[in-house]
Amino acid sequence: MKSIVWKAGILFLFLVYILCNMNYRNVRASDVNQWEKEWEDSRRQMERESRSVLEKEIIFGNEDMSDEEKSTSLKSFDIDNAIPICTLSSDVTMLADYHKHGDDFSKLIQWDNRWYIPGTTMTDGYASILLQKEKDGYQVYAQYFGDDEVYIADTGQEIKDKIKKEFKNTEIERIQIISVPFYKMNLVYIKQSDGNEKIIPYQGTGATTLADINEKSGSVYSVARFISDMESAYDEYTEKELARIQEENEMGEGGIGGALLPKKKMHRGARKENGDSVTNYMIIVICSLFVVFVGMSFIVIQKKRGKNHA
Repeated sequence: MKSIVWKAGILFLFLVYILCNMNYRNVRASDVNQWEKEWEDSRRQMERESRSVLEKEIIFGNEDMSDEEKSTSLKSFDIDNAIPICTLSSDVTMLADYHKHGDDFSKLIQWDNRWYIPGTTMTDGYASILLQKEKDGYQVYAQYFGDDEVYIADTGQEIKDKIKKEFKNTEIERIQIISVPFYKMNLVYIKQSDGNEKIIPYQGTGATTLADINEKSGSVYSVARFISDMESAYDEYTEKELARIQEENEMGEGGIGGALLPKKKMHRGARKENGDSVTNYMIIVICSLFVVFVGMSFIVIQKKRGKNHA
């Protein structure tokens, strides 16, 4: 009898262990994918509120349209792959702001209920729709076709798959996609539960930002590494410079960032080349002046000799 009770006790404890372990694993799995659930919940809410607005952008009856018109006319959109887009408090002062906020990049990020919706044109070309929520509901702010300098990354599902692959078995607190138009970049920001911050940068058409900082589009970097690489290649505008630009009304219709260009640092090699050029120029000028001086002196001497002979 004692043997049976003892075995039953062991079996009971074993079952309790299995149940607890299964529950722990389920909690862990749920935690890891919480960011994806929040993304999808937000996307569905946006879809419910904006589908009727988006459907008005679809063009029907293209018989009388030219090929050029068709290439900039939407025939469909893929709302399932919609991407939530955040902004920074100021992309012009991103580097300084990062340090002002204790090297915590998450404190720079703002959510304005803005989305990019992938689409297809009548000529089967790529398109994207910029959608933003205002007080009276969602509005289409813009459409982009072909080479897109505004949104440059993967589709929503591709971003999710990449994150799950790169951060397998990693607890993630937050995922945010950030538009940084000043540098013609978008950033996928990953905040891990342990506090570590990661960045996946994407570059716009014609931009040289990632080449300047020696990083690759779609690769994973720590935020600290990304900021350090940016600081090695760029100087930011000071508060005084920005204030002066505002006073002189140089910012244009797009605001300060719409008129300014990033300031690339002059590296040592470039400075040395410029210094060498100036030095060579000065040598040429000095030599030329010396030749002119010698020539004029020779002429004066010859004239004096001529007078003496006379």
